[in-house]
Amino acid sequence: PTVEDRRRGFKGRYPIDTEDRARNALARVEQFGTRQEKVAVIRAVRRRYPDIELSEEHRKMLRG
Repeated sequence: PTVEDRRRGFKGRYPIDTEDRARNALARVEQFGTRQEKVAVIRAVRRRYPDIELSEEHRKMLRG
């Protein structure tokens, strides 16, 4: 990731401005993202849309 990506929190690559896009971002980052990107996107989705259920793998990733 570039410095710009880190500063923006990967929002340009994985937009989460709607619930549908947030779900899609979780799927895409799982396929193509680095561990750092995955954690950032999962946290952002969880913070913005707490009602979206995370997979067991996503919850494990947040734990460490």
